[in-house]
Amino acid sequence: MNTRMNTRMNTRMNTRMNTRTPARLALTLVLVVSAFSLAALPAPEKPKPAPDLAWIAGTWSGEMWGGVFTAHYGLTGDGRVVGYSRHTRGEQESFYEFEVLDLTRETPTYTPYPGGRRAETFTLTGTENTRAVFEMPEKDYPTRVVFERVGGKRLVITLDDPHGGGDKVEVFDLARQ
Repeated sequence: MNTRMNTRMNTRMNTRMNTRTPARLALTLVLVVSAFSLAALPAPEKPKPAPDLAWIAGTWSGEMWGGVFTAHYGLTGDGRVVGYSRHTRGEQESFYEFEVLDLTRETPTYTPYPGGRRAETFTLTGTENTRAVFEMPEKDYPTRVVFERVGGKRLVITLDDPHGGGDKVEVFDLARQ
């Protein structure tokens, strides 16, 4: 009886091993091919480092439009610059705007919120030392916004329309406060 039982057990084990062996072989083959395929892939591109716009931080002010324009820019610590600008004539506020320069995106952006309402988002097209250019060619005026720190004590913000052919240019020449 023992011999008969041993024969049955051996037959069952051989059957199980034979049915599992092709599956194991196929799995091993898939893993080996996958490993070689992954090794052959080019390394992913390193993300471009975010531009350093710390030079924009601070409070800036200048006379224009018959009053005083003041802009406050601060770094959030997570790759964004947040701004608040306002224009006053005497004691009366005539204009305000929030701004977000988001440097965390693959392509950094500048989004103004004039009067607290979101406007079109511009994309960063160039930086050089203390100059950052944001553009949106498809938009009506302005199609370009340039932030430039001049001489350490001035921030010049220029709005213009080189893409639409317009002659209108606004320059905010602001001194550090």
